[in-house]
Amino acid sequence: MAYLDDHPNPNLAQQRPRRDRESGVIVVHTAESALDTIGEDTGAEGVARYIGTRTSYGSYHRLADSDSVVPVARFDMTTYGDGTGSNDHAIHISFACRAADWPHMSPERRAAFIRNGAKAAAEANAWLAEHRGITVPPRRISRAQSDQRVPGFISHGERDPGRRTDPGPAFPWADFIEQYAALTQEDPMAQFTEKDIRTYVREEAAKVVDDALAPVVRKLDRTMAKQDRAVVKLKKLISKENASSAELREVLDELQADDTEEA
Repeated sequence: MAYLDDHPNPNLAQQRPRRDRESGVIVVHTAESALDTIGEDTGAEGVARYIGTRTSYGSYHRLADSDSVVPVARFDMTTYGDGTGSNDHAIHISFACRAADWPHMSPERRAAFIRNGAKAAAEANAWLAEHRGITVPPRRISRAQSDQRVPGFISHGERDPGRRTDPGPAFPWADFIEQYAALTQEDPMAQFTEKDIRTYVREEAAKVVDDALAPVVRKLDRTMAKQDRAVVKLKKLISKENASSAELREVLDELQADDTEEA
C-alpha cells in the first residue's frame, strides 16, 4: 500500500484515479524540503507526512532521500506534481531536498540520493512493463517529446520552465541515468536496435580506413606533384633546340626517382 492509501489527506485529496493511460513519461522533482543531515535521514518520510496534510495540491508517486524510498501513491493513480497537463499520464518522482543542495552534499550522500531515486524510477519501469507493456529507456526527453508521450525522463523545470527549475542545474543527470540503466538493463546494448549497431560499426570502420589511408594518399599526392613538375621541365627541354643531354638526364632521373619512391 502507498502512503496516501493509508493516510488520505483530510484537507484536499492528493491522488485520484487516472483519466488517461500511463505514457512512460517520468517527471523528476526536488520537493524543496530541508535536507536532513542529522542521524537517520527522514526527509522522504517528512515530505510524505506534509503531503498527507497540506491544503494545496502537490504530490508524487515516489519520494527518495539518502536511505529510503517512500511509496506515496500507486502508479495507477494520478498525483499532482505538474501544472502543465502531464499528471494524468506521467509518473512523478521527487528527491527530498532542495535543488540548491546538490553541489553542497558530500559525494557519499549525493550518490545515496541518486541510487534511491534510480531505484524509485526502476520500480516505476517494472510496474509499467508488467501492467502496461511500456519500457522506459534510460534517456532524457524534451518537453515536446513528453507532450507526445515518448517514454523517458524530464525535469519538472523542463515541463514548467516559467515557474519551476527543479531538480536544478546541478542535478547529476548522467549519474541518475547510469544508475537507472544498471537497475533495469542486463545488457547495456539493449537500448540499441540491430540497425543502430550496424550503422555504428560501419561509421567506425570507415573512420579506421580513412585514418589508415590518409598518409598513403598524402604521399601519392606529393609524388604526383613532383612528377607533374618533372614532366613540365621535360617538355620545355625537348622544345629547346640546344638542350644538353645532361639536362635531359637530370629530368629523367627525377621521374625515375619519383617512380621508385611511389613503388
